[in-house]
Amino acid sequence: MPNHVHVLLSMGNQLTDEDHRLLTIPELSLRYRPLHEVMRRIKGGSARYLNEHLGTKGPFWQKDSYDHYVRTAKSYDNILYYILYNPEKAGLVNNWRSYPFTYYV
Repeated sequence: MPNHVHVLLSMGNQLTDEDHRLLTIPELSLRYRPLHEVMRRIKGGSARYLNEHLGTKGPFWQKDSYDHYVRTAKSYDNILYYILYNPEKAGLVNNWRSYPFTYYV
């Protein structure tokens, strides 16, 4: 979107090892990063890149963000649908698949 970003990410991959076994508490304490830290890193890194690209300086993102944990499959589907179809709803494209800034795996 021209003035904001939607991200739907999984924090669950931090809970298991490469063989999909749950980590022990000591292992978790070394690997797990809370959502606020993940968001700080995403915003910090992208702000530096975007400021450099745009030739600007200073804060890029708003301090706060809207975030919450997805607890059900229906909620996940609703959020994903909202994100994917947001460029269509905003009139930027006729089909979300043609929006060049959508990345969906």
